[in-house]
Amino acid sequence: MKNNTGVVVSWFITCLFFVMVSCNNNQSNKEDAAIAKPVARPKYVKKPASTYQDTLTVNTQAAVFYYPDSLQLTKLWALIDTNVYKGLMHSCLYQVRYAHRTIKKEWPKLIIKESNLYRYLLFIKKGGSRQYVDLDTQGDTYGLFVFDGKNAAVPVDMTNIETQFSFYLK
Repeated sequence: MKNNTGVVVSWFITCLFFVMVSCNNNQSNKEDAAIAKPVARPKYVKKPASTYQDTLTVNTQAAVFYYPDSLQLTKLWALIDTNVYKGLMHSCLYQVRYAHRTIKKEWPKLIIKESNLYRYLLFIKKGGSRQYVDLDTQGDTYGLFVFDGKNAAVPVDMTNIETQFSFYLK
């Protein structure tokens, strides 16, 4: 009987030891997992709403570049990783600069307008019809519209500006 009691006691102590070790390891793993995982950021970030509510009116042939205002940029920076933000700004800067140079070289008479203090664009065609564009509904942070005065204004991919402009501005 003594022999069975000793086995039961040693079995109980062994089980208790394993339970304590496993509980301690789980706590440590949970803490490590919490420390190791960075704050989750959304995979898709919607462009923050414009601070301004004004309208830019365009009634002649024009290329209209739109940009976020300073508060939109601040909100965007808070939503995405710093390196992603820097990469986005770098890409946009070069696309805009390339588009400006291309327009000045290929279509020097085309008026270039800038819009960072406006939420809406109003394009007035020669016949008097109007086209409104709400820039908050545009998915791109930076962008470009081309308007010939006769047809509806269209958004243009700045990396493919030569092809898209030549089709639109025949």
